[in-house]
Amino acid sequence: MSICLGYDSEYLQDGAGAQVQRLLAIEALSCFFNVGYHHKEILSIDSNYGDGINDLNSKQQFIKDLNRYLNFSDFSCCHIEHTSIKFNLWPRLERFFIPILYLLKFCLNERGRNYLLIISNPYPGIRGHGDIYNLVRSRHGTSNRNLSKKFYIKIHLPWANIGAGQLPDRKISLRWYQAILQQLNTQLAELGFECTFTFHTDGIQGLKPDLFSLGVSQKTQVYWSENNLLADGNLNWSYIDIKSEFNFLPNIDIKYNISPIEVWDDMAEGDVLILAKSSLSFVAGLLNINALKLLPITVKDFPQDFRVISVDDPSFSNNLNSLLANYLV
Repeated sequence: MSICLGYDSEYLQDGAGAQVQRLLAIEALSCFFNVGYHHKEILSIDSNYGDGINDLNSKQQFIKDLNRYLNFSDFSCCHIEHTSIKFNLWPRLERFFIPILYLLKFCLNERGRNYLLIISNPYPGIRGHGDIYNLVRSRHGTSNRNLSKKFYIKIHLPWANIGAGQLPDRKISLRWYQAILQQLNTQLAELGFECTFTFHTDGIQGLKPDLFSLGVSQKTQVYWSENNLLADGNLNWSYIDIKSEFNFLPNIDIKYNISPIEVWDDMAEGDVLILAKSSLSFVAGLLNINALKLLPITVKDFPQDFRVISVDDPSFSNNLNSLLANYLV
């Protein structure tokens, strides 16, 4: 008799980052509860403006690549037969997610059969338990340490976080990015490092005129409409001139119109990651185990190596310098 946890890949269609985060969360929960992990492949994704997918064929190929990207299946258990139970909580019950799973495990253990608990969206239920992710990060992530005087700073700066009034639940001021990067550049230059600043963004125009023909769920379309991201059926993004806004930095490299896999591979090479309130960012931070990871104060409940920092704190400069010094030790 055994119990396994698996992802309900048919329940939600969402972006690639969100679905990979759910898989990591469920795999981590299986370790936390000492039960099996039953891998379920991603079936579809919502296309995004800057994901490098421009037709249905490239979208299907990307889904195949995404399912091969991380070796989830290597850690999957397979029952010959099992009883499946869908386990989804109302939002108001998400804070009881962990205790209810404990209770379910106890009750099902008494029945002497194989069970598969299928979970659609686990990560709201493990808010406040961010270190659970650490149980599986070594299986999938990289642990490179910088031993040279070349320093790589990778920045995720999506349009959703800087648009005027758009997606207020993900809002991060441009000033937050600017203050952190200016301080990092000053401090690292004084220490003799040669820095490269790589921006990952979809905050530029002309990437993709039409998203809907590539498959976007109704739920996502409603979310965009409610947040003023669509005007007469067309994209209504707010864009940035990154070179102008960050002209105080040397060695700027701007990457756009590439897949999430390419983003994660590049950010895995970063010494410092400047992250947004985004699953794309979060997965990048999980996969790069050793980097110094900086988040805005609106982001909470991630593992302890994700460091929240406020540029409005009077001790901001000292706090950032201290984090950097600890990383360089």
